[in-house]
Amino acid sequence: MLKSAADAEEIVQESFTKLWQNRENLEEVEQPGSYLYRIVRNATIDLMRKTARERKLKDQVWANISQSDNSLEEELLKKESQELIKQAVNQLSEQKQKVYRLSREQQLTQDEIAAITGLSKSRINNILVEVLKHIKASLEKHSPYLALVFWITAWEKFL
Repeated sequence: MLKSAADAEEIVQESFTKLWQNRENLEEVEQPGSYLYRIVRNATIDLMRKTARERKLKDQVWANISQSDNSLEEELLKKESQELIKQAVNQLSEQKQKVYRLSREQQLTQDEIAAITGLSKSRINNILVEVLKHIKASLEKHSPYLALVFWITAWEKFL
């Protein structure tokens, strides 16, 4: 049942020890063999339950550690990508930087940006497309995966 000879031997030895320690009460036991078998069986089941609990606890701990590691990795990746995007935006002209920041950081619509900057809505649209392409190209130098994720999320916000 245990698939471990060492564990089985230990249970049998402990069972005989328990039997010896309670030898005064053995007079009441009608079938000592069955009694000993029951002690061994119960000890085996107890060990299996304990092992299962420990395994479940270990699995939960590892899941939590993995989740924490993933969260930390995601946070670091997010900060790194934000820094790379910031660097790419800083390479642009002041007008393009302003349009991008109004759109992405302040969540303004193209109409609102046009009213603030005095540019046409179509020019705002063109600037945003140019900026997004520039950022994507900058990110591709570091990670094609990061560039792809940016491109997908950027267009979701754009549409």
